[in-house]
Amino acid sequence: MVAWKPAHSNNITPLRGLAATAVVCHHLGVYAGVDIPYIGRAGGLLGVQLFFLLSGYLIIRSALRHDFSAYAIHRVARILPAYWVAMLVVSVAIYRRSPISVGEDWPSAVLIILALVHFSPHALFHYDVLTVSWTLTIEWCWYLAAIVLARLAPAADAKWWLLMTAAAVALSSIWVLLAQRGAIDFLWADAFQRVSDSRGLPFLRFAFITNAAPAQLGFFMLGCMISRFERTLVRAPAMLSALAFAIFVPFYAGWNHLLGLNPSIASGLGLAGLFVLALKAPPVGQRMLHVLGEISYPVYLIHVPLLLVVFQRWQVKGWTGLIIYFALLLVSAWVLHRFVERPGITYGRRVCSALITRRA
Repeated sequence: MVAWKPAHSNNITPLRGLAATAVVCHHLGVYAGVDIPYIGRAGGLLGVQLFFLLSGYLIIRSALRHDFSAYAIHRVARILPAYWVAMLVVSVAIYRRSPISVGEDWPSAVLIILALVHFSPHALFHYDVLTVSWTLTIEWCWYLAAIVLARLAPAADAKWWLLMTAAAVALSSIWVLLAQRGAIDFLWADAFQRVSDSRGLPFLRFAFITNAAPAQLGFFMLGCMISRFERTLVRAPAMLSALAFAIFVPFYAGWNHLLGLNPSIASGLGLAGLFVLALKAPPVGQRMLHVLGEISYPVYLIHVPLLLVVFQRWQVKGWTGLIIYFALLLVSAWVLHRFVERPGITYGRRVCSALITRRA
């Protein structure tokens, strides 16, 4: 299989740290009342979309490089061990209950274990103790889409990839437009009735339909296109990428209003400009930024439960609360990374190596 090679050293890991920081800053406002100008309001949306761009960039390379079994092993080893441990610890230590459903509610248990809770309002509302698991469901959808694209696509055919990206952006936009108008509510009508009355419908529509995997596909494909055309993009004038960022990211809400879509691809274009600037820049030498990027997935998984503990359960406020919170978050995330996430990735590589040896 053909895989695209990066043009030169890049700053993917610091970008992950930036995305995680943006999401944490947003949730500081939501759960702790800590208002951080602009990023506190926009960080949740922009941080998640940056994660999706990064995933599009990286996962299509993996899908092109590996056969299906190796690809699947890598994805499971990368995502699920840290998710399982975080879910178990938060459920037991903070909420004092089982992390999964039992008895007749076994379908919810299956969805929780596989990180597919965004397919079920009931499972997400009753069993998602991390509050961010919905994005993992969307990631899994992209993992499936990426392997299909990799098997169907002529890797060197630039026109084919441009066409697929245009189709993905169009699909995402049409999906969001239909969802905002309530045109596809019927797909979730019964599920919505089981978790909320009609007063909760606007939130449910946004959370489960407007924000569903098809709405995010355009962001993944933008990341995929950055991967495909990286050598060309890094040779283009930096001013073009900076201009894209300056036009779309600070004014993303205005673009969403103008286009009548939320989310819209406008913010994705601006973040793509930031992404390209990071690829063009010399590797960041600041060790702390790399460490933050390395632990970004555990940070993302556990940052909301710790916010609820420090600021709501313990009622610690002000700078004292922030210091305690970030100390707990960074230490816990590092432990999860060092003793669960990294060993899981290593084990996945060993399994893949064993498969290759056996086939040889």
